[in-house]
Amino acid sequence: MQSTQESHAQNDMLELIWERYAKQAASASREDAVRKMWEKYITKAVGTKNVVYPGRSVGEDASIAGFVGKSGWRYRMTSYEIYFASPNVLARSVYGLAIHSGDVDKTMPLERFEKGVRGFHYSMEQLCGWIDAVRRGVLPTHTDEECQLIQWLEEDRAITFIDGRTVPDEGIHHILGAAPGKKRSFEDSLRHERLHVLWDESPSFAVTGRKKWAALTDEEKTTVRKTLAAYAQGNEAQLMEEWTIYQAENMPEAERRQLIGL
Repeated sequence: MQSTQESHAQNDMLELIWERYAKQAASASREDAVRKMWEKYITKAVGTKNVVYPGRSVGEDASIAGFVGKSGWRYRMTSYEIYFASPNVLARSVYGLAIHSGDVDKTMPLERFEKGVRGFHYSMEQLCGWIDAVRRGVLPTHTDEECQLIQWLEEDRAITFIDGRTVPDEGIHHILGAAPGKKRSFEDSLRHERLHVLWDESPSFAVTGRKKWAALTDEEKTTVRKTLAAYAQGNEAQLMEEWTIYQAENMPEAERRQLIGL
């Protein structure tokens, strides 16, 4: 990671660029115009070779570590991304966070969670809520990897502690992680998690997904639920989001790359 002063100075510069050019986008095609302006001016402002993105590469996989250099996309500077060589380490890092956030039922054993999880995405609000619950003793830490994750975030200044509360860096809005699996590659996993960021950041993407979900019949929704059996079935908003993400993963590659860089 780069020095704190350099990192914050870079983030401040990026924010100024974003605010300046976002205002120029026409309302009818605002998101597309803003994206194109962002891509054009971010390259001029900092140069892709000099950008140090928030996050870490964990493990001894050289190909995954090398991916850091081609990580750029519109929301990269506001996302703390962790690239894991081991899916088990990834899963053990966020088991408690997944339970606290309602992604999985609290009765799900850690062993089952480890077998099925190859990526994650959370807002910084969700992350800080979990850390506060742990620090107050309301929730336990289940693994050493959970403690390590909190330590990394503090070391990298993605979070800080003020008056007993966990506070995120003002420039970072999301934390996400990806790891390779037997059926899905590392890039497949990261693609999925970046689409979750897009769901939060792009109103049009989310609205389209909600409309398509609402158009499903009860029978079709039952079928979808079966394919998403690992998720908490009482959380329909999450099921709708996950279903939309899976649909988006299959869009034409050129279109998808414009959205998330992968």
